[in-house]
Amino acid sequence: MGTHFGNTPYSDCRTGQGRLLSVSGLGAVPELRSHSGNHGQVGSSLKFKEPHMEAQLKKTNTLLQHIAHDFDLYSRLLFGIESVVTRVSDPEKAETGVHTDLRAIDFRDEHGSLGKTVYLYTKEQRDCLINMINARYPRKDGYLTCYYHQASENEVHHFHCQVSAVLRNHEPPAL
Repeated sequence: MGTHFGNTPYSDCRTGQGRLLSVSGLGAVPELRSHSGNHGQVGSSLKFKEPHMEAQLKKTNTLLQHIAHDFDLYSRLLFGIESVVTRVSDPEKAETGVHTDLRAIDFRDEHGSLGKTVYLYTKEQRDCLINMINARYPRKDGYLTCYYHQASENEVHHFHCQVSAVLRNHEPPAL
């Protein structure tokens, strides 16, 4: 049986060097909060597809900002990959309202053109990030905080992190 953080097994979480994330490494995950950037300065370590997205993220509630910073932190420390925010609140054709309501953020994985698709993360890395974010920030409404999807057949695959509508205008409890 693998190592656990919360109720989530991490036997499949590997570092960029292919080593299993150790028990001591998992024990340190909660303490990473203090090293995940200055949450008062949202863009301190995050990369954005478009410059205006940094200001959009600053308008979201603190919980979504913490999720964004932790996603970036885990991505950089575990896999050496700088995450890129590709959407905060910009509207799109097939809009469900979660982005324009400032409750969701997307991170890049798939990119490229003309049949030259490139993925930043391996399947194992994607699964690890999703499991870590969902274990760290469980939702009480039955939905996942983080998942990987393709919004439509013509869209690229990406990570989607979202907070509950109930939390939209509320600050999170101290972690």
